[in-house]
Amino acid sequence: MDAFSLCWSLAGLALVGIFTNGVTGFDEMDLFNGFNHTSVYEKQENGVNVLMVGLTLVQAAAAKGALCLDGSVPGYHLYPGYGSGANNWIIHLQGGARCDSVKN
Repeated sequence: MDAFSLCWSLAGLALVGIFTNGVTGFDEMDLFNGFNHTSVYEKQENGVNVLMVGLTLVQAAAAKGALCLDGSVPGYHLYPGYGSGANNWIIHLQGGARCDSVKN
C-alpha cells in the first residue's frame, strides 16, 4: 500500500471513529436520565442536559510533587456503575496538550 492510500485510509478511519463516538455518547447519556430517580444532570441555558459529576481533588499529591502542569493538584470524577456494570470501570485520562518539548 502506498503512502497516499494509507493516509486516506487512516483519515477515513479517524472520521468513522469520531462519528461513532458522538453517536454512542448520546445513547449513553440517555441511560443516566432515570437512574434511581435521581438527577445528575444540570440543564444548560440552551436546554441541553449535561451530566454533572462531582470533582474530587487529591490534596496529598502535592506533597509528593504530583501536580498538573499549571501547578494545581490532580482530580477525578467518579460516578458509580449499576446493574451488570456495577463492578466495571471506564477510565478516561484527558490530556492538556501542554507538553511541546522534551524539557516540558
